[in-house]
Amino acid sequence: MLMSLFVLGLGILALAVFFVWKPHVKEPQVSVERKRYPIKPDVKVEEVVEPQIAVVQKPKSRATPEAKPPRPRYCVIVASCKKRANAESLVNELKVRGYTASVKEVTMPGRGTWYRVTLGPFSSQQGAQAVARKFEETQGMECFVTLTE
Repeated sequence: MLMSLFVLGLGILALAVFFVWKPHVKEPQVSVERKRYPIKPDVKVEEVVEPQIAVVQKPKSRATPEAKPPRPRYCVIVASCKKRANAESLVNELKVRGYTASVKEVTMPGRGTWYRVTLGPFSSQQGAQAVARKFEETQGMECFVTLTE
């Protein structure tokens, strides 16, 4: 029995050593060096610098390039009336039909004042002629292309 107690004691001692005892191993020491930057004495931590905005002024005037001569503009004359009311009535009717029409007052020597009903203006003579042909076909009225005054 003494022997069994001895074996039991050795077993308990072995378990205690196994779970509790740790061998003493030196862990390597890692040294981290921090760089120290000197604080500049002329910089204040409390100082806040406001951003600056540059103001750019536009030049007052530039020399304007020579103006190009205006391109000739064309119109289609569809009627010429002695009374303004008749011309305006025709213009309103043409606008309803989708044309860009207007009245131009013209004084003719020896004939008095007349009111021309025109379509346009057009930037090219070919465009004005195409509209004149279409107008003659659809409306049955003669018209002609001329330069605007």
